Order: sequence, then C-alpha cells, then structure tokens
Amino acid sequence: MKKYEKRLLQIIAILFSIYLLFPIAHITSTPFFLTIWILAISYFIRSYWIFNTQETKQTYLPISAGVLFALALTTLPSAIQLQASEIYVYLPIPTILLTIGLGIYLFIYRKTDKIKVDIKSIFYRGLVLSVICSFFLYTPETFRPYRKILIQLNKGDEFLTNNLLMMDYTYESETAIDQDDCDTAIALALKANRHARELIKKTEMEEQNYQTREIIFNELNQDRTVNLSIEAIELIEKYEGEIHLAPISRTYSTLYSAYVCKADNLYNQLNLKGALANYLTAYKYLTTPEIRLQYWKEEKSKTLIMIANCYKGLNKIELAAAFFLQAIDNYHKITDQEAIDLTVASYYNNLAVLFSSQYEYEISTTIYERIITDLLKEKQTTIHREIILKSYHAQTINYLAQDNLKLALQTLEKARNIVNKTDSNYCIFRSIEALCQFRMNQFEVAVVTLNECVHCLENTNPIQTFKLIESSILLGQIELALGQLKKAEKTLSTSLKLTAQTLGENTDIYAYNLKVIGDLNKLLGNYRTADAQYQKVLDIYNKNQGIVIHNVPLTLISLSDLELIRGNLSKAQLHIQEASHMTLGTKQPTTLSHTNVLNQTAYVAYHQGRLTEADTLYKKVIQLTTKLDVTPSTIRAFALNGLGLIEMDRKNYALSDAMFSESLLFYQQIYSDNNPFTAQVYLNYGVLNTREGKLAEAKDKLDRSLKINQQFFKADHPTFGDLYVAFGDLAIKKGERDLAQQQYQKALAIYNKYFDSTHWKVRETQQKLK
Repeated sequence: MKKYEKRLLQIIAILFSIYLLFPIAHITSTPFFLTIWILAISYFIRSYWIFNTQETKQTYLPISAGVLFALALTTLPSAIQLQASEIYVYLPIPTILLTIGLGIYLFIYRKTDKIKVDIKSIFYRGLVLSVICSFFLYTPETFRPYRKILIQLNKGDEFLTNNLLMMDYTYESETAIDQDDCDTAIALALKANRHARELIKKTEMEEQNYQTREIIFNELNQDRTVNLSIEAIELIEKYEGEIHLAPISRTYSTLYSAYVCKADNLYNQLNLKGALANYLTAYKYLTTPEIRLQYWKEEKSKTLIMIANCYKGLNKIELAAAFFLQAIDNYHKITDQEAIDLTVASYYNNLAVLFSSQYEYEISTTIYERIITDLLKEKQTTIHREIILKSYHAQTINYLAQDNLKLALQTLEKARNIVNKTDSNYCIFRSIEALCQFRMNQFEVAVVTLNECVHCLENTNPIQTFKLIESSILLGQIELALGQLKKAEKTLSTSLKLTAQTLGENTDIYAYNLKVIGDLNKLLGNYRTADAQYQKVLDIYNKNQGIVIHNVPLTLISLSDLELIRGNLSKAQLHIQEASHMTLGTKQPTTLSHTNVLNQTAYVAYHQGRLTEADTLYKKVIQLTTKLDVTPSTIRAFALNGLGLIEMDRKNYALSDAMFSESLLFYQQIYSDNNPFTAQVYLNYGVLNTREGKLAEAKDKLDRSLKINQQFFKADHPTFGDLYVAFGDLAIKKGERDLAQQQYQKALAIYNKYFDSTHWKVRETQQKLK
C-alpha cells in the first residue's frame, strides 16, 4: 500500500472515530466527507499507480478497480446523511461483484503461483468497501445498530436526528407491541410521534381540528355521556384526517396499535372503562392523518366496533348503536359495496345482538336475515357456512324470546338443510328444537329429540359440556311435566353435580338447574327445601347482576306459588308484583312469557278474594293464547281451571263446570289422564260436583284424583289433605257426618305436619270439625 493511500485512510479512520464518538461530531463531518471524496478521486485518476506495487505492472485490473471503488465511495457521504438518491443504491454493486469474483479467483488458485500480492490487496480493499457501503445502503431500518450509528453520525442536524429518532422509537414500539408490552409501546410511540412532529409544521386548520376532536373524545369518555351530539356525529363521520401529516403517518398508526394493544388487554379483563378510553385514543390517533392504505381504513371499522362493544357493556345503548352503524357505514364506503361479506358480517352480528338485548327482536331478526341472504349468494366456504348457521341460531333465539315457536321451528328446518349431522351445530339445533317442542307441550316428542341431541353432543369433539347440561335440565323439566318424578329427580341432581364440577355453583345455569329442582321439591311437598333453593337461586342471579334476566321472574313466580301454598298471601303478592314489574313494567302483555305472570297474579288475587281482578287476568291469558294460536296449552288450561274456581265461588256452577271440563280436556291431551297436574283438576271438578249436588260424579272425580296422586306422592302429602277435606264435604252432603269427621281428622293431621296453626287450611278444617 502506498504511503499516500495509507495516510488518507488513517485520516478517514481518525475523523470517523471523532465523528462517531464525540458530541461535536457534526463539526468533523465536512473534513471527513472531503477526505472520502479525495480518496475516491485518487482511486479514479491514480488507481494504476496506487494498486501496482510490484515490478510487474498490471493495467486492466487496477484501473477497473479504481473506477469501481471511486463510484462506491461517492455514495457514502449521501448515505450517511440519508440523502442518497435511488441511483446510489446501484453504484456499489460493481465493487461487490468484483470482490466476489476476486474471492472466487483467489480460492481456485490458492495453491498456485498465479496469485499476485496486488490482486490480494485489491480484493481486501473491495471487501472492506463492500461491507461499509452495504451497511449504509442496504441495511434495513429495523436493524437497531444501524439506526443508532446513523443517529450518532448525524448529531447536530435536527431534521436528520428527528427523522432517525422517529424511526428508532417507532421500531422499538412495534417490537414492544409484538411482546405485548403495551405501556412501553405507548411510551415509545409517543416519543416517535414527538420527533415526527418536529419534521412537519402544524397548520392553523390542524390546530382547530385538534382542539375540537380533543373536546369530543374527552366527552365520549365521560360517565354522563349517553348519546352523540350532532357535532360529534359529523366529525366522526366526515373527518378525513390531515393531508400534510401523511409523511409521518406511520407514527400515528404505531400509536394506534400501541393503544389498541392496551385496550384489548383491558377489554379481556372486563375493564370496560379503561378499554374504552384506550380505544377512543387509538381511534383518535389513527384518524389524525389522512388514511390512504386500505388496511388502516378497515382497522378504523374494527376500532369503531370495539368502542361500540365497550359502550354496550357499559349499558350506553344509543352510543353503542351509533358506533356500530358508523363502523358498518365506513366499511361499505371503503369497499364500495352494499352487500354483506365475511368481514362486515361480524359487524352486523354485533348490531343484531345489541338490538336483541334491547328486546328489538324484529329488527335483530331482519339483520340476521340479511346476513344469511347475502352470504348465501357468495361462493360457500367453511367460514360462510359457520356464520350462516350462527345467524340461523340467533334468529331462533329471537323467535323463542318472542314466543314465536312456529317461526323458530321453520328457521331450524332451514338450518338443518345445510348442516351435517356430524357437525356440533346440528346438536345445538336439535336441542333448540326440543325446547320448542317442550314449550309447545309436545313432551313425548321432545324426549325423543333430546335423546338424539344428547347422543350427538356426547360424540362431538370436544364434548360440549354446557349444552349437555342444558339438555339434561330440559329433560328433567319434561320428566317433571310427565309426572316421572323419580326420573326427574335423578336427571336434575346429576346435571346439578356436573354443573358444579365443570362450571361452578355461582353460574346462571347452576341457578336455573337449582330452580327446577326447587319446583320438583315444591311439587313433592318439601316446602322448606324448595324455599331455601329458590332463595339461593335469587342470590346467584343477584351476584351475577341478573345476566339471564327472564329466569329471575320465573323464580319469583315459583316462590310466589310456594308462599301461596304455605298460606303467606302477602309474601306471595310481593313476589308476583316484583316478577310482573320485571317482565312487563308498564307494557301490556303480548307474548306467552307474559302469561305466566298473569296466571300467577290472577291466582294470588283469587286467594286474596279479589275475584273480579283474577277473572280479568285469566281472561287476558285466554285471549292471548287464542291470538297467538296456542290454544291447546298448559297456560290456557291453568287459566281455565282458575276461571272454574272463580265461577264456583260465585256459585255460577254451570259456567264453572264448562271451565273445568275444558281445562280437564287440555290436561288430558297434554299430560295424559294419569298425571298429578290432571289430578288437581279432577279434585277441583269433584268439589264443584259436590256443591252442585252431583254426588256420584263428585265421588268418581275425587276417587280418580286420589288414585292418580297415590302413584306419585307419599301418603302424607298435602294434596291428600285437600282430598280428605273434599271427601268430608261429600260425606256431609250425603248425611254421613261420622265419615266426614274421620276425613277432616285425617286432613288436619296432614296439614299440621306442613303448616302452622294460622294457615287458612288448618283453620277451615278445624272449623269443619266443630
């Protein structure tokens, strides 16, 4: 190596070290770059002299190397200062190719005398230069040492330094996001944006928009805010972002990703307020610059959906609906299509769920129908089929909530046409079908459907324990309705244990299971046990904030009935009033679900002597069942039995007889003639016949009730007390007073086991004995 070249390289090395290591580095940039240019010019015009050190001179290689090295060297000053144009990327390539070629040559002839010292020296120069140029021109910005060196080399140049720090913090923030270190990612993204803002001047319009958006987004995050102002709607819908911020938009998208990272974590932890604040901040940053890429336009819709979900969870329904609709509108706008595709289907689903939660079932069902219709027009994939099936499932739930069982079954039929029997969805649809059949009082058919459903669920992988438990509870209810009390007890106890083991004792499904067991105990005469179970059920629902709201009034109805049996009329009244308030509020009854409340309210009114009120309520039930075309139903049968009792008390025996006759017919059709519920109507009918003086008919009906009840209940069950009183009254009518006394004594002995001395049945029976 010539002294001239050696001195230049030494000067470059010293200047580069100072340039890199000391705070005053920018002062040495000019002499450093000047020396590089001198070296490049020297290689270009004096390569023949510099690269020939031996007596035997070469011409072609030294001159070629000098030209190529000069071209590569000229790129360094611009590359270090990030000012290299596109053509500079190609200038070092010939040097790299020459170095590779010389390397191959040296390897092939390494054991011969063809290798000259000058060839080696040119190879080493090319190798060093190739490495240096490649580092500054071809190293990706994501390589942290590269960014750190560039930042250090450009100290003093605020524009370049801010640019480099912007990139540095952006990449570090993205790394932190990948590691789910969201707080660190936010801190780094804010730093990146702060340096980026130094590169772009803030305009007057941007400042005005910024102030307005800050006010609106702060307002959206307040507890008191329940709907969007007109100004907020216009800004969210029409704001297109600041065009001049496009060059630094990456820092805003990184801020967006960092805040979404934190928001997602908080949302998964059910911290909805915290999640909302971060989603709103993420949305604000995402939409600050003009959004040009399709990906970020779609992310805008995703964030709006998550904001809406937070508002829904916080029970701010109007805000949730506004953001759901805005997300959908944004998606249709950016895709320029009105049809629902796979992506926007999930957005529509969220909106439909919101409407369902607000009892707007018809709107919700219409949305699901549109999802199904549009997706069926597309080429069907597994995902398409899954979404369509979920939409059918949601539709059936809406129809069930409206007590529109026929439409629910029609929808299930449509779903079954596209679902395989090996699919877990098939099992779920069968379970819903069984529920419809149960609510339509088709108990025997429902049992067959449920058995198929259970078999299906047991063969799915993984086994759907929750659905198995649901099916088991429903089976227990059907067995209870059919009078298969021992089977029902076993089924419900098994499902309760499985629920406790797999889902826990504080879940809604455990509470509902326990409620049905309470109903069984109430029927069996285990009143204290039933009371304790109902109270525990209500405690669970209260702890869970009444998630399954319709089950709370169902429990209150059962509890009201229990208090009636125990003679606590005031408590029975309070429970049914609470159930009525939760179910109806100030609305008029319109569905089958409402009839349960009406029937129990009427029954309480009847026992309190308010016959006119009870009569009106029972007739409302009759009208509703006729209007809803569910004439043969237990609901209607119960109301007819109640009307029979009222007319009997009014001494309208002919009318009472007609009511009992129709009620008995329904019970026989629905439950069979051999059922404890049918036996109750026989008992009431027998009492009527006794009062009418139709003593033979009375005896037949009372004997039939006795025979049925003996198959289901133990000998001291309270219903036998009622029967013995009825037999006593019949004996009185026949003039058999001694027999009547014996019957009353047996009734009183039973009543005393279950009720205290103030119970109306105890007092009335004691009065009959006098």
